[in-house]
Amino acid sequence: MRFLYFSMMAFASLLSAQAVQDCSIVDFPRLKGETDDAPRFQRAVDACRGGGVLSVPSGNYTFARTLFVTNLCTVELAAGARIKAIAKMKWMVEINHMWQWELKTAPRDVNPEIYNLAWRGGTLDADGKASCIAIDNFRHFTLENATFLNGRKYGVGIETTGRGYEMVARNIYIKTLIPGLAGNIGLYSRSGDSHYTDIIVVDYTTGVHFAGDASNWLTRIHVWGGLAGHPPKKGELPEMLKNSVCFRIDAASTFMRDCYADTGAICYWINGWECRMDGCYSYNNPWFKLNDVLTIRQDNGSLWCDNCMFNRMTPETRLYEGRGDAKIAWGDNNIFRYFWKAPRRKLPPSREPVVWKGEDR
Repeated sequence: MRFLYFSMMAFASLLSAQAVQDCSIVDFPRLKGETDDAPRFQRAVDACRGGGVLSVPSGNYTFARTLFVTNLCTVELAAGARIKAIAKMKWMVEINHMWQWELKTAPRDVNPEIYNLAWRGGTLDADGKASCIAIDNFRHFTLENATFLNGRKYGVGIETTGRGYEMVARNIYIKTLIPGLAGNIGLYSRSGDSHYTDIIVVDYTTGVHFAGDASNWLTRIHVWGGLAGHPPKKGELPEMLKNSVCFRIDAASTFMRDCYADTGAICYWINGWECRMDGCYSYNNPWFKLNDVLTIRQDNGSLWCDNCMFNRMTPETRLYEGRGDAKIAWGDNNIFRYFWKAPRRKLPPSREPVVWKGEDR
């Protein structure tokens, strides 16, 4: 009996040590002397022990410093919850789940093998003072139903410093609304084995940049630009269209399906090996007067391109430019709109990747 008693006590102690605590930001008011909401958000996140969930109701909040999420906390914001940066900082939110990689560093009351961690909902408005959100060192993470505005360098940064994998990002809106942020990147990633679906990026100089790692699936991502930072003089390009790139893919084994490059100086800049574009589309809105457009650029790597539709909206628009060891294989031969006069010229059929430089230049 004594052995059974102590065994039950030890089991109860273990359960208690790994208890999960959920919190609401409502229970963490500002303290005396605090002039923004970042300190109370930090207290609330820190209280979500064992991978708890922090709930944030609708309302306007302000950050004058970075919120750090390092304890496997999931944050869920109501659709009407809006957090705005009011001071300069590197990131508004930094999520780092190092405990999932270095299990022995986790506190004894935390189970580091917890998965399905997430950031959901709400709006982060960096107001040009910071980048919006960084997510590093994760092992299966969900980013969904969220808006990220006016990132100074990045809107969303996935693995800017770490080694995470299995990001599931969906229904994300990334947008620049204010002038003065030319050169920024909407979605930046160095992670692998991840899925990005139903994402819209508006008015970032580079819409999407996959800078490293491999095996990412991009589905129904729409990048377009032209509205933010209208030119002060007639005839000039909007600032976000100068040197603009809709999709830059340096990561290997990147699979793009039904993606849309809508008005950028370079629509698809593909340098990764074993990449594929299937059912993708390009268009250049003549209203913005961006005439010199390159649909696909390759400096190196290999690309299979099939079932796509590429529009030539200006005489200066070029279909393809390959450099160095770049290799491309074309699938469907009827995917190029307005690039040739009748009779339509066909591309050479090929199963193996080949460099092809079109006659449209």
